[in-house]
Amino acid sequence: MISLVAVSCAMCSHLPGTEPRLPDDATHYVMPDAEVVQYFMDILELPCMTGVVWRQTIIKFVQHQCGRRHYRRLRQLLSDARRLSAVFSNEHQSLCWLRSERGEEESHWQNRLLHRAASYLYAHWQGRVPIVILSNSPRFCEEYGSAQVGVHILSVSTYVHNFWLEEEEMHELCESLSAAWQDSLLSGKGSGCQQKEFTEYLPSDVLQAGIKAVSSHKWRLSSDLRRFENLYNLELQFEDTKQPPARTATMSIPFSPLFDERGEFNESGFHAEMKSLVEKVSPKSKKQ
Repeated sequence: MISLVAVSCAMCSHLPGTEPRLPDDATHYVMPDAEVVQYFMDILELPCMTGVVWRQTIIKFVQHQCGRRHYRRLRQLLSDARRLSAVFSNEHQSLCWLRSERGEEESHWQNRLLHRAASYLYAHWQGRVPIVILSNSPRFCEEYGSAQVGVHILSVSTYVHNFWLEEEEMHELCESLSAAWQDSLLSGKGSGCQQKEFTEYLPSDVLQAGIKAVSSHKWRLSSDLRRFENLYNLELQFEDTKQPPARTATMSIPFSPLFDERGEFNESGFHAEMKSLVEKVSPKSKKQ
């Protein structure tokens, strides 16, 4: 789990335990959107790319929507103090939240949230340093490009050519990655991240529509795995939070050690036990 660091600013740098991470002499700070992080990560990894503000939403996007390799790359950037970057916990700041509108595309909603977070930080820092949002969405640039003084929205190509004229490596990378990004748009296949390591039960837009229409249940499934001598005890707890009081079903089953004679993890056996136990506590199997 990545710990969220405090963003350095004149208003909160005096708080105990905070360490300034963003450069004070920067001409601007950068906030990339999800698509830029997905397809242009190589540019963000260059040593000259400092002063990047990583939103918590972006970190969760990479963690859940991209492969482990992409997430590890991001973790290395966040843990490297030489990058002079910071993580902003935007999902814990109420002033950065906007409710999605009826029928609004998720991508447009996420763009509004990104611009709201950038505007909040610019005001929080009292307008000392401009913020550049990196986004290749023409619609985003057109609608919000001039909505807030000090908050600029630029495509990756425009940003590289305007701010890094002498960085030949960055220009070459930008041309190569832009071509790959265009190819992925034409083919309809994402190549910036590895393929997901799981199959989505439902697309995110369907889930969002169900939540808004109050036609979907919100369930919480927690687990606890403990070892007792030569046995493992797995306990699952299920709660249906839509209709209070929440219903809870708890099952505990002991089963043989999860390692074979050679000391290797028995993955298929573990998955079979998990599937069986989840079916026992899932709402589909509950008697009406």
